[in-house]
Amino acid sequence: MTLFEPPCDVRVEWKPLNPKLQTLNTNIRRHGSCAVVAFVLTGMASIGARTRIEHRGFLSNENASNASSAEYGPRPYFVLRDGVLRIRTGPKGTDLGALHVAASGTQLTLTENMLRIECRAPFEQGLLLAADSDAEAEGWRDAIQASIRMEEKKMKGLLEHLHGGCTMHKYNYSNSKRSRRFFWVTDDGLELRWGRSKDDTTEAQQVNLRECVGIIYGPMTTTFQNCPNREDPDWSCFSLLFMGRTLDLAVSGDRQIHAWLLGLQHLVFVHGVGSMPVMTGAQFYARKVQFKLTALAHQSGYIFSRYLIMKVQEAKDIASKAEKPAGLKVGLLSGKTATVIACLHEEVKLLQLRAQTALGVRRGKLLDSSGSVLDASLPIEQARVRNGDSLILQVSSICVFGGSKAFAAILGDRSVVAWGDARYGSRYSPRYSGEDREVLDQLQNVQQIQANHSAFAAILVNGCVVTWGGDSGGGDSSAVQHQLRSVKQIQATQSAFAAILADGSVVTWGFSREGGDSTHVQHQLKNVLQIQASRYAFAAFLCDGTVVTWGEASLGGDSTAVQAQLTNVQEIQATGCAFVAILADGSVVTWGRSDFGGDSSSVQNQLKNVQHIQASGAAFAAILADGSVVTWGNANFGGDSSAVQDQLKNVQQIQASTRAFAAILVDGAVVTWGAVEYGGDSSDVQARLVNVRQIKANDGAFAAVLCDGTVVTWGDASCGGDSTAVQAQLTNVQEIQATDSAFAAILADGSVVTWGDAGYGGDSCAVQDQLKTVQQIQANDCAFAAILADGSVITWGDALRGLGPGALVSGGALAKPMQLLSPIDFKSGKKDKKRDKNDDADADAATRLSALKTRVLQLQAALRERTAQADAGEAMLQRAAAGKLPSASEELQKELQQIALEALQRRCKLLEAEAQRVTESNEQLAPEVKAADKSQRSLKKLQAKLEDREAAKLALEKELGTASACVKVQSERQKVSSQAEVQSQGRQKELQKRVEELDAELKGAQAKEHAEKAAAQNKQHDEAIAKAEQEKLQLSQRLEELKQQKAEKLEAEKKALHRLALREKANQSVETALAPLKALPQQLREEQTKLRAEVQQMGQTFVGEIAKMVEGTKKLKERSKSLEEKYQAALEDRKKLQDTVAELQAQDSEQPQPKKKAAPKGK
Repeated sequence: MTLFEPPCDVRVEWKPLNPKLQTLNTNIRRHGSCAVVAFVLTGMASIGARTRIEHRGFLSNENASNASSAEYGPRPYFVLRDGVLRIRTGPKGTDLGALHVAASGTQLTLTENMLRIECRAPFEQGLLLAADSDAEAEGWRDAIQASIRMEEKKMKGLLEHLHGGCTMHKYNYSNSKRSRRFFWVTDDGLELRWGRSKDDTTEAQQVNLRECVGIIYGPMTTTFQNCPNREDPDWSCFSLLFMGRTLDLAVSGDRQIHAWLLGLQHLVFVHGVGSMPVMTGAQFYARKVQFKLTALAHQSGYIFSRYLIMKVQEAKDIASKAEKPAGLKVGLLSGKTATVIACLHEEVKLLQLRAQTALGVRRGKLLDSSGSVLDASLPIEQARVRNGDSLILQVSSICVFGGSKAFAAILGDRSVVAWGDARYGSRYSPRYSGEDREVLDQLQNVQQIQANHSAFAAILVNGCVVTWGGDSGGGDSSAVQHQLRSVKQIQATQSAFAAILADGSVVTWGFSREGGDSTHVQHQLKNVLQIQASRYAFAAFLCDGTVVTWGEASLGGDSTAVQAQLTNVQEIQATGCAFVAILADGSVVTWGRSDFGGDSSSVQNQLKNVQHIQASGAAFAAILADGSVVTWGNANFGGDSSAVQDQLKNVQQIQASTRAFAAILVDGAVVTWGAVEYGGDSSDVQARLVNVRQIKANDGAFAAVLCDGTVVTWGDASCGGDSTAVQAQLTNVQEIQATDSAFAAILADGSVVTWGDAGYGGDSCAVQDQLKTVQQIQANDCAFAAILADGSVITWGDALRGLGPGALVSGGALAKPMQLLSPIDFKSGKKDKKRDKNDDADADAATRLSALKTRVLQLQAALRERTAQADAGEAMLQRAAAGKLPSASEELQKELQQIALEALQRRCKLLEAEAQRVTESNEQLAPEVKAADKSQRSLKKLQAKLEDREAAKLALEKELGTASACVKVQSERQKVSSQAEVQSQGRQKELQKRVEELDAELKGAQAKEHAEKAAAQNKQHDEAIAKAEQEKLQLSQRLEELKQQKAEKLEAEKKALHRLALREKANQSVETALAPLKALPQQLREEQTKLRAEVQQMGQTFVGEIAKMVEGTKKLKERSKSLEEKYQAALEDRKKLQDTVAELQAQDSEQPQPKKKAAPKGK
C-alpha cells in the first residue's frame, strides 16, 4: 500500500515574537481582533500547507457580459495553486472567486489564445479566458493540467489509505455513545464499512456513499452536541450527512483526519447526491488550526479572538524574560499521574486546567505536598511551587440534581440522597410510609437523574428506572415498571416523563394530558433518536428524520398540520407551549400556540441556513449561518427584534430570560431586546459589556461574566439585576448559577457571592462561613446547593421549598464527608441472606476490623491532642498579645509572642497534615470497614448457628440416656427368658429323634419313585444332547463363514490402507510441487512493488525531463522569436540599404559624367 504524505503536521505552538509577530501585535492595536483572527489563520494555513505557487497572471474574461461572470470584471488576475484557480482583483487584491480545477469533471479546451474551463466545484460554472498570445494560453493549459495530475496523485494516496482502513470512534446517533470500530472504504469507493476488524465480515456494517449528502468537519451535529463529556478533540471529529441521519466519527492523529476528511469528501463529490461546497487543503488546515486554538481558548476561559491577543502578548513577555518552562507532576488519589508543563509566572488556574485536561477529569482543586489547597489566582512562583514538584488534583465525587423545589444527589458509591419540599420529591415515597426504605434499597448504582415539577426519575446502571415524588406528576411508575428495561434517556414535561429504550421505543407515565399517555401514537414510536419536551407536550424525532408528538394537543402535542413538512429533522427546541424543528437544509418548521412561537409564517422566507435556536417563555430567536438573527413569537417575550436588527451581526450565542434575549457577538459585545423589566434593555450598562465570556439568566435578569472575571448585571433588581451591593466582591468569577430570582457566583478561591431575592437564595449570610472550597453549585426554583472540595454539601434559600420539612437531611451541611449518608448505613440492621462458609476469613476480617478501629481511635485521639495543643497555643498567644503574662518584660513578651506564634504555626501545619492523613485513611479504609462490617455480621450469624447446634446436641444426649435405660430393662427380661429356653431345648431334642425316624421311612418310599423318574430324565437328557450336537454343528459352520468374511474384510482394509498411503504420498508430492508456486505470488508482489517504485521513479524522472523539454521548447520558441525579429530587422536594414543604393545611383545618373582620359600607350 502506498503511504500518503500530507503537506504538514499542523501544531499549535507559541514562540517568542519575531518581526512578523511584532507587526501582528501592531495590527492588533490598529485593526482589532477580527483582523487578527483572519491574518493568523491565513498565515498558519499557508505555512502549514507549504503550498507552491505554480502559475499566475492577468487573463481577459470573455464572459464578462454574463451575469455569472460579471463580478470578476473584464481582466481579473488569476492564481493557480494546489489545484485551485483563484480569481482576484490584482496581484495583491482580494479574492473574487475560485474554481476547483482539480475536482473530478473539469474540462479544458484550447483554441488559439482562447482557453475554456468547465468546472463542477464549488458549483457548475464555466469561464472563457483570452491570453495575450497562443504561447501564454498553452502555458496556462499545461500548468492547469500539471496541477490536476499532481492533485490526482495526492488523492490516489489518500484513497489507498482509506482502502486500507484504520480504527476510529463512532458516536451512536440515538444516545451519543462512543464505540471503537475499524473503518475502511471498498475498492470501488462506493461503500464505507466498519466492524470489529476488516476480516470479520459477519458483523460488518456499511453505508452507501452514493446516498451521502455531504461531509461536515468538526462536532457540529446534534449527536456530538448531546455528548458533553466527549473524549475526542473537536479537530478530530467529522460527520457524514445522509437523508434522515448522520454518521458521526472521530479519528486520532493529524494525518488520519487529513486522509479521511479529504478522501471521503472526494468520494462524496464524485458519487454522492449532495452539492455542499468542497473544502480545499488550505481551508482544511485553517479550520483545524482554528479548532485547536479554540479548544485552548476555552480551556483558559477566553473567547477565540481574545485568546489570540493574549497569547501574542504572553509570547512577547516570555521572549523578554526568556524563562524556561517547569515540569510538574500532578496525580489523582487513585494513583494516575501526568506531567504538566507550565511557566512559573503563569497562574495556578492555568496549571489546574492543564492538569484536568491531561488527567481527563472534571473540575478539581490542586493540593501541594503538605495537603494545602493552592490559590488559583496566584502565580505558580508565589504559590511556592518549583520545577519537579508533585501535586495532587482533588476531584469531587458527588453530583447534585435540582427539581422544582427539591434536590437529589448521587453520592460517590452511586447511592442517592434527596431533600427539600416533601411534596416535590424530597422523600422516596409520596405516602411517607415504610416504602421509603423499599425505594431507597432500589436506589443503588444510579447513573443519571431527571426531574420535573414534582417528581424524580433515576436511571440505574442496569437500565432500570426508579421514581419517587408526587403520584400525578410521574412519581409512581408502577403501571409501566415492567416495560422500563434498558432505558437510555429520560425527558420530562411539567408532570410527566418519557423514557427512550435501547431498541428505540418509548415508555411514558405521569399526568396523561401533559404527555404521560402515548398510547395513540405508540405504534409510531419506533427507532426514536431523541425527545424534546415543552411544558405540556413531547416531540420525538426518529431515525428517518420524521417527528411524532403527543400531549396537550393545542399546546404542541398535535403536529398533524405540519406533519408533511417534518422530514430530515436535525434538532428540536421548545417554548412553554410551542415547538420548532430545524431541518437538514437549514429551514424551520413550527407548531403549537401561535402566541408562543408556534407560527413563523411572518419570517419564514428569512429562516434559511439556521444553525441554532434559543427560546424564551413564548418566543424564539434563530442564529443563521451568516451570524444574523431572526425572531418570532410573542413580541412581549422577545419575539420582535426589529429595534436592534442592524446590531445583530456575527452573533455567537444567545441566552434568554422569561421575556427577553441577550446575544453575545464575536467581539464580546452584547445586544439585548424584549421586555425592559425582564432584561430586554441593557443601555445602562452597555459601556461595561465588553469582552463578555458568558451570560447566565433567570426569570427576570441577566448576569454577564467578562474575560477579566468581573460581572455585569441588568434587568429586574428584585431578581438579581442589580449587583451593586456585592460588586466589589465579584472578582475572578469562574461560574454563575441561578434560581428563579437570584444568582450565585463561584470565585477562583472557592468562595461564593450571592445576590437577588433572599427568599430564592439571594442571601447566603447564614452559611457564608461554610462556603469555602466550593467546586460546583446546583439550583432548583428556590434554593442553591453547593458541593465543597471535601464532598460535603451546603444549602441555602427558601427553607420551606428548597430545604425544609420532609427532607431526610435539611439545612446546612448534609454530611462531612457526604459518603457517610450511604444507604449501606440505613440497611445495617437488615438481615443478610448470603452465607459465608469460611470461618478463618471471618476471623481475619474481625481482627482487621479491630485493628482498623484501634487505628481510627488513635488518629482521632492524636487529632484531639493536637487540637488541644493548638487551642492552648492560641490562648497563650492571645494572652501574650494582651500583655497578661505574669512577671515578664516587654522584650520577653515579644519573644514569647514570637515563640508562641511559631509553635502555633507548626502545630497548625501538623494538625492540617494529620487531618489530611486522617481523611485519606478514612477514605482508604472505608471499603475495608464495610467489608469488615459485613464479615462481622456473618460471624454473628455463624455464632448463632453454632448455638443452635449446641442446643440440638444437648437434646440428642438426653434422648441417648433414655434409650440406654430402655436397653438395660430389656437385658433383664432376656435373663428371665433364658431358663425357659433350656427346658424348651430338651423337648426339642425328643421331637428331633421322632422326626429322624419318620424321615427314614419316607426315604424308603421315595427311593423307588426316584428311580422311575431318573430313567425318564435320562431319556430326555439323551434327546437334548443329540439336539445340542446338531446345533453345535450348525454353529461351527456359521463360524467358518464369519471367519471367511472377516478375512475378506481384512484384505479390503489392507488394500484401502495401501491406497490411502499412496494418496498421502501423492499429496505430499503435490504440496512439494506447489510450495514454490505458493511462494511465487509473494515474489511477484515484491517484484510488482519494486516495479511500481521503479515506474514511479521513472515517471517522476520522465516528468522532470518532460518539464525540462517543455522549458527548453519554450526557450527555443523565445529564441526563434528573437531570431525572427532580428531577421525582420535585417530585412528592413537590407531594404534601407537597397533604397540608399538606389538613391545614390539616381544621384549619380543625374550628375554629368567626366570624360575619360586616353590611356597612355604601352599600358
